[in-house]
Amino acid sequence: MPAPGAAGAAEALDLVVPLQQASTFALRAVDAAGNVSAIVSASVTTDFTEASFAGTAAEAEFGASVRGVDVDGDGLPDLIVGRPSLATNAGGLRVVYGNGRAPTDLTAAQLGLVLSAGSTGLLFGSLLMSVWGGPARRMTGVLGLSPVLGLGCIVMGAAGTLPLTIAGIFLLCFVLPIINGCDQAIWQTQVEPGLQGRIFGTRQLLEQFTAPLSYLAAGPLADRVFEPLLAPGGRLAGSVGRVLGVGPGRGIGLQFVTMGLLVIAATLCSLASSRLRTVEDEIPDAVPELPDASAAGVGGPTLALEG
Repeated sequence: MPAPGAAGAAEALDLVVPLQQASTFALRAVDAAGNVSAIVSASVTTDFTEASFAGTAAEAEFGASVRGVDVDGDGLPDLIVGRPSLATNAGGLRVVYGNGRAPTDLTAAQLGLVLSAGSTGLLFGSLLMSVWGGPARRMTGVLGLSPVLGLGCIVMGAAGTLPLTIAGIFLLCFVLPIINGCDQAIWQTQVEPGLQGRIFGTRQLLEQFTAPLSYLAAGPLADRVFEPLLAPGGRLAGSVGRVLGVGPGRGIGLQFVTMGLLVIAATLCSLASSRLRTVEDEIPDAVPELPDASAAGVGGPTLALEG
């Protein structure tokens, strides 16, 4: 129902949702930006309840009030559905997005499924690498599978459903052990054994030094750069938002998509370098020097025959 101009309600109210039990009655409202107002009537003071629902929930009165409005600012009409008797002393509303996207918040069980899918991908990828050993040309494994890793990031960021999120993290984690295994094999075969300790130590130092910088930068970038871009009315809400969606969490999705694109771009740049592609051919394998058996007096007992 259209919202009345009641005192204390948010501006530009598009929907009022009754919160009722027995004879008590109160109103809340949501505007086009998805902001929920304070209770218009003070007769009920319980907090607003936002929860998942089934349209057939008993006595929830799902659909008691509906309104079509562009909630997330992506230019597509969304449907707001009221549920006045969702819970004791509290009603609720549900937004059905016009672009078919599901809400971005995951329950604890759904988050567990996502993390389990990532762990399963790591396990299967490690088992495959252990049995297979990787391609004969190890740079093929690194440069050939890195775009797949980037694709996994893109699927995770662009996913609007739980199955796609699970597929994205599984794909990303599945190829990661294979890429790392091929990369490690290159270092171990191309670097002379006498230099491996120093070179591997320097390599790990650079990797571990940059990791904390990434962790420190990820949060501020998400909160101050990517999230505002895909907030309702943000700079990319009318363009990228039509694909990724607009609202809380979509900026982090854009961040994942950006990381995936950067991984693919870095791989293409690497493929353009002939020296990097043929590093296994230009640098011979470092074969450990074995001591001379005769010089070391090794070779077993000598049988002398006398005539």
